[in-house]
Parts: sequence; C-alpha cells; structure tokens
Amino acid sequence: MTVGLTARKIHGLELWAEVLENALLISYATSAAKLMQVVLCKQTLDALQEILGVSIHNVPTNLHNNLTNNGRLSTLPLTNPPTDLSAISQIDSSILFSTFTAADAWTLGCLLRSRLSTFASPTVISITLANNTPLFYTAVKSGVTPDNSAWVARKSATVLRFGASTWYMHNKFAGDEKAFAEKYCLLDKAKEFAIHGGGFPVRVKGVEGVVAVIVVSGLKQQQDHQIIVQTCRDFLDGVGEGDEKRKED
Repeated sequence: MTVGLTARKIHGLELWAEVLENALLISYATSAAKLMQVVLCKQTLDALQEILGVSIHNVPTNLHNNLTNNGRLSTLPLTNPPTDLSAISQIDSSILFSTFTAADAWTLGCLLRSRLSTFASPTVISITLANNTPLFYTAVKSGVTPDNSAWVARKSATVLRFGASTWYMHNKFAGDEKAFAEKYCLLDKAKEFAIHGGGFPVRVKGVEGVVAVIVVSGLKQQQDHQIIVQTCRDFLDGVGEGDEKRKED
C-alpha cells in the first residue's frame, strides 16, 4: 500500500489526527480524484507505516522532499514586505479563503510551524476565531516566555478592532504607538493593542469582516508578518484558490 490512499481506505481521518505533530504538506486524491490537503511529517509517516503498513517508497519526489524537510515550504526564504499602505492592503486583501474550518487552521498552523522551525529564534503561533475560540496554538523551539503570549493577545486585539494586519497599522503610524493611541482615543486601553507586524486577518469569500486572526510572535516584526503572508499563499495555492484570486486582482 502506498501513501496514495483515499479517506475510505485509511478508515477515516481521525487516525491521522492522532499521530500528527511537526508537519509538512502532502496532497492526496479522494475516491472522486479531487485533491485534498493532509498534513504529514516524518514521524507521522513512521507511525502510519507501523499501524497501517503504509510504504512511502513510491511517493513522488517533490512530495517526498516536503516530507523529509527539504521541500519548498520549509526552505523558501522570506521576502521583505512592502511599507506602502496601498501595496500592503492589496496583498492582504488578495489572501481570501473559500472556507476556514478547524481543519484548515490545523493545516495552516502546521505549515507555519514547519517554516518557523528553520529559524533560530523561539516563536509562538496562534490562530483564533474572531470570537476568540482557539483553533491552533503552539510554541516553536525552547525559549518562549509569557511575554510572547502577551504580544499575541495585543496583536490579535489590533486586528479584530481595526480589521487590518498589524503590519498595515504599523506603517500607517510609522511605528508611533503614541500617535496610534491618540488617534483612536485609546487612553488607558492603549496597552491592550500592538502595532507591530505579525497579526493577520483571515477573510472568507462572501463573509463580511474578519473571520479569524493568525498571529506569529518571536521574529523581527516584518518577518512575523511575511511568514504568515507567504504561508497563507502556499496554503491557498495548494487548494487551488490563490492563483485564481491573484488573477482577479
């Protein structure tokens, strides 16, 4: 048996969820031949091979590279994000999901974790719904402190209140938190918000407003922002949405 399994043949996806940890992306075909996304890692493959007798020797080279931590998702270098507000807004609005479920958040979070694991700095990833329901939260590498969690909360609050990425808000005020607080009369609540890059709104086609918030904390703020942008693009391209949206723009 090879990794080219249908959901039916592996007796449901619940088994996969039980053995997933540090993850990379692999596509597989359903019985209807429609590509879907499942997150796997080397440990996952080992566990599946033991439990189900799965062999990976026939996996296509590009997928095998991803699974062995040599693929595009884990090694793609970060580009510098723009600082022009219109350019930031255009990029942010181009990232539009057709759905955003707990399963989507899990896959996206694991992709972020895979990429962040290539950096020396300890980081935190948080994905929550707009109603603050947590969908994904993890630390990447040792050294994370409660301060990272505080940054996550402040970045998330900014995204939810202003409906924009924290990188956009940072550049709107040139990083001046005092001007930001005065503009919106935040007064003693100013400490609840942050205008440092790394907070990003999740938008879903046909749904008004922000559906969820993705936050990364621990790298330089432009890196926190850009790693979310590039990973979201990878995710959307993987399910056939990203290219179509960019053509529309």
